[in-house]
Amino acid sequence: MRQTAVIVKATIPLISAPTNVRFFVLSYADLPTATGDMMLFASDRRFQHVDGRSTPRSGGGFTYSVEGGAFYSGSIGPSESGLISGLKFSCDVTPILSSVPV
Repeated sequence: MRQTAVIVKATIPLISAPTNVRFFVLSYADLPTATGDMMLFASDRRFQHVDGRSTPRSGGGFTYSVEGGAFYSGSIGPSESGLISGLKFSCDVTPILSSVPV
């Protein structure tokens, strides 16, 4: 016999959110390379935000991009070279953004 339950109330404690993010948009020429790096992100947890997208090319096929965000508090964030070390993104396009509170 199956049983079902509905949670009608939950208490979740709040924690402080990080104040900064180091954000990367990495471009890839093919899907296997992009998904390979995304699997690496999932296993080593270097990024707390990961998002993958594809964009059609005018001549056919797709370009793939992966966004990675590393959140931190304080004035010293994670090393950019450490975050992108070992990745196989295309070297020609890699916007890197750092965001701090205004």
